[in-house]
Amino acid sequence: MPPKIHKGEQRTPEWFQLRCGRLNGSRAADMLSTIKTGEAAARRNLRVELCLERLLKQPLDSDGYTNAAMEWGIEQEPHALRRYEDAVLGGTLDTLTKVAYVSDELFMAGCSPDALLEDGVIEVKCLKQANHWAIMREQKIPSKYLPQLRHNMWVTKTNWVDFISFDPRFPERLQFYYERLWRKDADIEGYEKQAVVFLEECDKEVDFMKMVEHGHPKW
Repeated sequence: MPPKIHKGEQRTPEWFQLRCGRLNGSRAADMLSTIKTGEAAARRNLRVELCLERLLKQPLDSDGYTNAAMEWGIEQEPHALRRYEDAVLGGTLDTLTKVAYVSDELFMAGCSPDALLEDGVIEVKCLKQANHWAIMREQKIPSKYLPQLRHNMWVTKTNWVDFISFDPRFPERLQFYYERLWRKDADIEGYEKQAVVFLEECDKEVDFMKMVEHGHPKW
């Protein structure tokens, strides 16, 4: 079943509502968190947050909070995408599509891609200078971003994701890095299995919350 694409702007009240109760790419790493015994706190906290959003029917992070680094990243994203168009898409007929949100029609999951192409998804990072330099130096996608990239491919049903790191404060040749991660190399089936288990746990916890809400005899 193809995903549903929602047009519009991100970080609006409508966008926050679209994300409400869904497993989103920005929290994929928390969903995958593990410890030697028991459940990792990040995974447990994410499950509870999503369940509360479903029960209350409102997002818990809808205040739109941003700090200076986040604001700078938001401002630079259009410049990063233009650089990508010039460096990667130059001379082709491919055009980037900006969307607010992409929701899975089978599972309570979704993502907010920075842009879409016909068969791929774009993820832009405009980071602190030291972090951008680390990417330029290593010439590879940092492992911390791989869960989000895998999640976004899973939701959008695309065959690749292009990761971009951009910082215009650097000299010209050091401003832009991009790397393509192919679906066949990302074990999307394995990721889906873990996501489905997590979402089933969320469903059960929401059912339990509703049982308590409606006065189960035990309570």
